[in-house]
Amino acid sequence: MRIAKSLAFVAVAFVALSPTLAQVPQETPPSPAAAGRGGAAAGCGMITSYGEVQPVAAAIASAPGGRAPTAGGAAGRGRGRGAAAAVTEPVTISIPDAPQLPYTPVPAPTPPVGTEFAGIGSLDVMPNGHILVFQRQAANQLMEYDADGRLVRTFDDNIAARAHGLKIDRHGNIWLTDGQCNTVMELAPTGAVLMTLGTKGQAGSWDEAAGKHFFNQPNDVIFGKNDDFWVVTGHGSNPDPRVEHFDRNGKWIKGWSIKHDDGTNATVHTLAIAKNGDLYISDREVHRILVMTQDGRLLRTIQMRNRIGSLVVDKSGGLWMSAGEDGMIFKLDWDGKVTGWMGKVGPGPYEYSEAHYMAISPDMKTIYAADSLGNKIHKYVRN
Repeated sequence: MRIAKSLAFVAVAFVALSPTLAQVPQETPPSPAAAGRGGAAAGCGMITSYGEVQPVAAAIASAPGGRAPTAGGAAGRGRGRGAAAAVTEPVTISIPDAPQLPYTPVPAPTPPVGTEFAGIGSLDVMPNGHILVFQRQAANQLMEYDADGRLVRTFDDNIAARAHGLKIDRHGNIWLTDGQCNTVMELAPTGAVLMTLGTKGQAGSWDEAAGKHFFNQPNDVIFGKNDDFWVVTGHGSNPDPRVEHFDRNGKWIKGWSIKHDDGTNATVHTLAIAKNGDLYISDREVHRILVMTQDGRLLRTIQMRNRIGSLVVDKSGGLWMSAGEDGMIFKLDWDGKVTGWMGKVGPGPYEYSEAHYMAISPDMKTIYAADSLGNKIHKYVRN
């Protein structure tokens, strides 16, 4: 297995790559054909491995406020709400028949002085109540804020070519998915690399027997009680969207496909694990949750009325969902019924372009959401 474990952490100066050198188109994944011919490698080759000393040719400080290029409608977004799509493709958003959640939007963390956020992929709450934010530009790509929104630190730059998912496990370790380099990384709380799964720059289906340790657009990761973990792949242009199961040390256990019977590509964007161990796996564009056993047996499907950006389980065992470009946060029961909601689409300070991923503090008093298209963080406090 292609796993880099226990790499020594190299402390390097906070020298950022120029956006023209470090960034790739952030919202358009490679086509299946391009990925198969090394399209992912071409984009991934534009960054160095996290923790490596940056090459001299790339050691160019970013201009303040430098931003990664972003595009409105991604391949695989289905209804896509980019600037062009918004004009030609009106969208009707389903509003739940449920009460408003007892939370109030408040000012959220802001980017480091002299910069702007660019395509915030994900965020999560640390054991100490701080939040980590993972964004799609080389400089300040992974940032820690305290509970009051003050910037505590930024990690070394240039971690991922396309920042997508971020999860923190029960040990405080940080898991990141890179949808361009097709890797999943585990970092210690200090930032030291503990493990890397996938083959950097290669896209494909994991085939343990053939020694092909490939992901194709890894999106999200979730952990079991014994620290096993599952990775979901497929962001719309992957012909074989999958779930891959690993043990705590990164040894592959089993994988299975989430292909559509009609041949259309699935966007397997997120997953959560219920108290009974069942996996709740989202198929974003068709608004569907697949409830499966941990070895991939389908138990039932739940048809939602909104897009599924993220599924999150709070400390009390409750299920939550962010609704992507429908711009809402939902509290769900385990049958998918919306029991409360908040949020709306719009350009305002407390309105969404896309509720991509969300996170909840352990005491459930604070909720955060990553607005990847709106380039901002949302924060709510309980009334």
